[in-house]
Amino acid sequence: MTNKNALYYYTLGVDAFEKKEYVEAIKRFELSQELMKHFKTLEHLYSCYDAIGNRTKAKECIQEAFLLNSNNSRTAVLYASILLEEGDKNKSLQVVNQVLEKNPSYNPAKKILERLLSTQ
Repeated sequence: MTNKNALYYYTLGVDAFEKKEYVEAIKRFELSQELMKHFKTLEHLYSCYDAIGNRTKAKECIQEAFLLNSNNSRTAVLYASILLEEGDKNKSLQVVNQVLEKNPSYNPAKKILERLLSTQ
């Protein structure tokens, strides 16, 4: 992040998130995101919305994070997990395979792949 204000709000969001103050963290991450779009901020927003039970917003955030940076293994696996939960096995498999091509030893991707193969 290059925008100092975006980084400031991102840091406040991380602090609130670590204290499990998810609503406060969302406010801070949203402010950061308004100033500068970044996949990590969206990934944190995903975690916050997921923690408070808003799966729709969580999915929107992780999907946007994936679109901003599909090369990040963690973001991709979180997105693949949501896709799998929603029954989109083909897209989930595509995302997981993409991760494993670049990072064959990434255990979270292997676990999703195992889940995918066990449900076929």
